[in-house]
Amino acid sequence: MATLIGFFCVLLAATLAHAQRQQGFISIDCGSPNFQYQDVDTGISYVSDEAYIITGINRNISSQYAYPINPNLPFPLSDLRSFPQGFKNCYSLNPSAGNGSLNLIRASFLYGNYDGLNRLPEFDLYLDVNLWFTVTFQSASHIITTEIITTALSDIIHVCLVDKGLGVPFISALELRPLDASIYATEFGRTSASLLLFQRLDIGQTNGTGRHQEDVYDRIWTSYISTAWDPLATSQVIHTFEDGYRVPYDVIRTAAKPQNGTASLELNWNANDSNSEFYVYLYFAEVEQLGRNQSRKFNVSWNGTPLFRSFSPRRNYSTILSNSKALVGKEHLISIYRTEDSTHPPILNAVEIFMIKHMDDLPTYSQDVDAIVDVKTTYQINKSWTGDPCGPKNFSWEGLKCSYNASFPRIISLNLSSSNLSGTLAASIAKFSLLESLNLKDNQLSGLVPSALLKRSDAGLLVLSFAEKSSDLSWEMRLRIAIDAAQDLKLCLEMELCRDSISHPQSTTSTDTSHHNQDRIYITSSSYFSSDHELSSNNTTHSLNAQSMTAPFPR
Repeated sequence: MATLIGFFCVLLAATLAHAQRQQGFISIDCGSPNFQYQDVDTGISYVSDEAYIITGINRNISSQYAYPINPNLPFPLSDLRSFPQGFKNCYSLNPSAGNGSLNLIRASFLYGNYDGLNRLPEFDLYLDVNLWFTVTFQSASHIITTEIITTALSDIIHVCLVDKGLGVPFISALELRPLDASIYATEFGRTSASLLLFQRLDIGQTNGTGRHQEDVYDRIWTSYISTAWDPLATSQVIHTFEDGYRVPYDVIRTAAKPQNGTASLELNWNANDSNSEFYVYLYFAEVEQLGRNQSRKFNVSWNGTPLFRSFSPRRNYSTILSNSKALVGKEHLISIYRTEDSTHPPILNAVEIFMIKHMDDLPTYSQDVDAIVDVKTTYQINKSWTGDPCGPKNFSWEGLKCSYNASFPRIISLNLSSSNLSGTLAASIAKFSLLESLNLKDNQLSGLVPSALLKRSDAGLLVLSFAEKSSDLSWEMRLRIAIDAAQDLKLCLEMELCRDSISHPQSTTSTDTSHHNQDRIYITSSSYFSSDHELSSNNTTHSLNAQSMTAPFPR
């Protein structure tokens, strides 16, 4: 009985530790049926993407690229979501720590001839409004995984697939992992630049899956050993909790040294652009037991320029070294070489290399975003309005035009004609402070037009378009409009709550203070009356004048 209880205690502890490791994880199997499952290889729980996107079509890869023909295929890559409609389709991710949090985001793609066309697509992947990666395949079986470390600029991170006209965009898996905010710092600050993974190597490792359940950030480590290096390993405990990088034990316990004791360890790579900027994170821990009079000291240089001098890795503790300034250039060579007083050659346990992605484009002005989201919610607009309203620059929401002259993009035109809108005019429409054009033709709207819109219209700053033809309104509708406006004016006068003009969608009204009768109200609307009319109510005269143009809202 005691043995059985002990077994369950261990099982419970393992389950709790596993759940804790996945705290804050977002793991999406794109295009899968609407259920949750645990991946047998990683132990990570995946969900379908139904809660994260409203567009796209679920598809399966061709059987010739799937299991069991491809027995090593990761389960999330067996299906995908494609986007044959719309130029921009976006996933909305909510990081657990919200605005300002640091997150690792990973996207995976496997074409697998899912559409039967044997035609490799090419498309762009955007992080919010900035280009993250261009997806280009070498073959139908080519698996592409791209990873970026970025700071959330709001409570929502948008990952968008953009159609370039070179094939239908799709995605197989999308993952978000929250990170410690103290790690992966650069000279550019958190919000103006992100880190695009170039390479992540587990040095000295000769086998393994590359993913480790004890890695709280679920990083993928690629095994690497040069033919000129000797692998090293230890079974001793190595402490990795002194810093936020939390390198997994199976990664830090292995290392490599040069076969020639006087030689250096070298890592080299080339970039496509001579202006490319890189950050390198080197992981060290002593894995050999050195004698009392023995030492391991080495220098680290980049293209011959010293980065670190006379460094000694600690026994049983990990240390991370990283450049404080970006390494700029097309050709790069990291050299790790022993000092003159060192008795042992240099070692290296792991390395991460990132390329800087500058986030130069800014999201839409927040007040405009709040306003357009409220409009979308109020009228349940059935359009592919996903991601940022104005970004990327050439892919604003359908019906929107934006200005990019200010520090933040601004919405300057909104066309919702023939959008099956009904009810009153949303007050949030008046919050577009730079709106130059508003088209609401051929809808079923009623109620008052916000005075802010009419003021901009009167000042020649806004073009308002409502009904297609005023002749479409019956006289009954026109009379109802006039009565509605008169009732609103009467309430205003009796309660003395307003002094400015009150406007009905089909008429404008103003209090005439130039006449002796201070209760005289003028309701003007050329859209309904070809001659002057008068209505009397409670000793207040309402004159209907045909000289002022307003826009009709039939109701």
